Amino acid sequence: MNSFSLLPSSIIFSLFLCLGYSNSTTWVNSLPKPWTLNEEQVSEILPQFYQHYPSFHDRLKAFALWQVGKPYEIFKLGEEAEP
Repeated sequence: MNSFSLLPSSIIFSLFLCLGYSNSTTWVNSLPKPWTLNEEQVSEILPQFYQHYPSFHDRLKAFALWQVGKPYEIFKLGEEAEP
């Protein structure tokens, strides 16, 4: 068996993985970024994570992806008081 016969199946498998990943993050990507929302709006969205991602690990990954791009200032990583 040569390596060229494995190439089509490798390409199909790679496309399948990429499409599966993009479909699983479509909902998260459609959400407004959390730092643009107030506390009430975030509280409405959080329960929906469980509906879309019943698995804890998938939910954790989705929540982390939702946080990507969050602006921050040096020494202010969520603390409300000045250091």
